[in-house]
Amino acid sequence: MNTLRTSCLVALLIAGWLTSAQAHASQADALLLDLSSDNAVAQVHARQLLPRLGMEPVPGLLNLLEHPKEAVWRAARNTLADIANETGAPGHETDRAHLSNAFLKNIAAGDHATARRELLRLLPILAREGDDIAALGPLLQDLGWREDARMTLSSINTPQAHALLIGGLESPDQEFRVALMNTLAQLRYKGDMTAILQQMGKGPDETQYAAVRVLFGSGGISQINLIENVLGAQDNGYNTGELILDYADRLYDAGGQWQAAMKVYALLLKRSNNPAIKGAAMARLGQRGDETVIPLIIEAMKQDENLVAPAVAGLIALRGPARHEALETGFAAVPELAKPMFYAPMAEEGSEAFLKRVAEEAQSGKPNAELALAALIHAASPVAVGQLVARIQGDAAEATAWLDKLQQLALRLEQKGNGAAAGDAWLNVYQYGKEPALRATALEGIKRNPAPGAFKLVFDNSSEEELKAVPAALLVSVVMQSEENAPERAKALSLLQGRLNESAAVQALCSAANAAGQAAWGAQMVGAIRSWQIAGPFPWVHEGNFGSAAIDPAKVDTAQPVQSEGKTFEWKPFESGDAAGLVDLMGPLGGEHVCAYAVARIRVEAATAAQLKVGSDDAVKAWLNGAVVHENLIDRGYALDSDTAPLQLNAGENVLVLKLGQNAGGWNFGARLTGADGFPLPFK
Repeated sequence: MNTLRTSCLVALLIAGWLTSAQAHASQADALLLDLSSDNAVAQVHARQLLPRLGMEPVPGLLNLLEHPKEAVWRAARNTLADIANETGAPGHETDRAHLSNAFLKNIAAGDHATARRELLRLLPILAREGDDIAALGPLLQDLGWREDARMTLSSINTPQAHALLIGGLESPDQEFRVALMNTLAQLRYKGDMTAILQQMGKGPDETQYAAVRVLFGSGGISQINLIENVLGAQDNGYNTGELILDYADRLYDAGGQWQAAMKVYALLLKRSNNPAIKGAAMARLGQRGDETVIPLIIEAMKQDENLVAPAVAGLIALRGPARHEALETGFAAVPELAKPMFYAPMAEEGSEAFLKRVAEEAQSGKPNAELALAALIHAASPVAVGQLVARIQGDAAEATAWLDKLQQLALRLEQKGNGAAAGDAWLNVYQYGKEPALRATALEGIKRNPAPGAFKLVFDNSSEEELKAVPAALLVSVVMQSEENAPERAKALSLLQGRLNESAAVQALCSAANAAGQAAWGAQMVGAIRSWQIAGPFPWVHEGNFGSAAIDPAKVDTAQPVQSEGKTFEWKPFESGDAAGLVDLMGPLGGEHVCAYAVARIRVEAATAAQLKVGSDDAVKAWLNGAVVHENLIDRGYALDSDTAPLQLNAGENVLVLKLGQNAGGWNFGARLTGADGFPLPFK
């Protein structure tokens, strides 16, 4: 009973499948009939539904490609294109292969021209690397179909397609061989070059040129001897040098091929008969080469005077250790008329020997002399100051023009940060200038860039009001650089002391004193406290404020150690080596979330109102003679005079205590004393 029931079920399933298949087939047939009908609505409907049936309608669509009506075969062609595109989706590889084989079979049969042409155009949608497309090979030898086949293989662009294109070079038609090689060059063919090399000795120039395009356009060959042969045969009007230059560029850009690229550039320089290619090769050697290219460039220049300009351009393009040799050797080798091309790079390099050479050229009286001077000015060379002054003194008719150039030089020297030379230039502008506006400009330049010998000029030619506006840095420079008994130093010192209620002036003086190794003098000038007794580090939390203290500021005794939380802290002397009194606590104490105490004893002759100016990293609290005079719970970096607190100093000794908090990072402080008017206060 069960067996009979199972058999019946199987029979029903088979019958259902056959019915479904027949229905599917009849649907495809019906849609194909609609596609080939004159009913436009039915044709559009069929065009939409047929691609959904997969491979089923393909044979019918292939037949319709031969339909006499263009509207029908085009509809069939577009439907096949849709099906071909759908086979590219994952999981449809089998359908793709079957459809590709069907196309190739119909192409090979070639019973109908329209069908073959449309299938050739559709085949690149389906073809994949590894597919057997040999059926296209014979078409390359068919005069009527070779162009269609070439275009199809170009679109397929697989190694199999490349091999067929190479095989097509057996064609006796020279024009078609050129077309095939141009296609291979466009595809960057990198396969076996045997057949391409054979074309090098065949036929007209166009054939050889096309072969060179494949060889060097693809980067697929690197035989130097072949390059030499190609360059040696360049009398045909075809500039193969451009292709080889491009090939060498790609060798260089690829990385790891520097030596090969340099060899090709050198061969182009040696063997090319095209001046433009030689010049380009020189430029590449200069931009990308080393000292080994210098003799090559110079030798090529000596053999052809038309290459002098590109040779100089190549030499001055060299960078690194080779640059000095290239400039020196090139300058000695080039003709006189080409030497000016070296002036600017030699002056820019700035070596003493080069500056001397360019200065000699500027003084030579040669036609190129002014170009040499212009190069010195452009490079902001101090050597040019004396050159311009000599011209101002010796050429009254052109003095105004030379003064203008001297002013330009002064500005360029300022921009380069050469203040001393700029000051010298401005001084000469002032001395030789006649126009009030020019002298005023020069005087401002001297103020910005004080030079030896210029100080007296500034003071002698400035009003009292103008002197008040002289930058503090200039006054400091005069004080630091002049003889101690010089009148201008005394005047500058007087002016500077009148400005020491300004933090900018104080900062300028301290910086100059530190740089000159005169920190003690600078500290005395600005009222900085240099000597301290310091104890620490003690535990401290910023959030805890300054509420607790490890010492009693009213009874501090630096001769006795501090006992705190079971530990003993000795007082240690600290002497600041900074003109502003800066003390670095990180080195000797260090730590994070700690504090230290610093004590200074200050003696004044008479009771006086004063100010404490303090900078700290981080928080600071101050007591004077046991009384709190300042408190700033802050997390910051040190800056001169960050805080100012009023004080009342007693006659005789006063005890200043600072508590200095440290969160993290740097830890330092500095303090100075001024009168109530902000000017430094003398103390001991």
